[in-house]
Amino acid sequence: MTVWREVQRLGVACEAYQQQAMRHYTDPQREPVPGEATATVPEPPQVVVVGADGCALGMQVRSTRRRREPGKELPPLEPIEEGQFREVKTGVLLLPAERVERSPGRRRWCAAYW
Repeated sequence: MTVWREVQRLGVACEAYQQQAMRHYTDPQREPVPGEATATVPEPPQVVVVGADGCALGMQVRSTRRRREPGKELPPLEPIEEGQFREVKTGVLLLPAERVERSPGRRRWCAAYW
């Protein structure tokens, strides 16, 4: 929970910083800083490849947390019962130039799915 709380706290701070920076740099009344390069927006690519998938992960669902007592080992976890799985979504976003060359002269995104 400590890691989760820290990630949440840092996420909120990062979002606030990004929002403030966005307001600052998009303000038309803002004076440019000496030596600051004027940003040019690159043209978007003509083609972007998107792949999505999902997989099921078994979850160890319990009503209470296990606590380790000093000098004792925790007993093994019980087998996962039917219906205690959650689907995790995965995705890939890439440009055609980022394709991999599986063998010389043969380029594919993912041979297993295409």
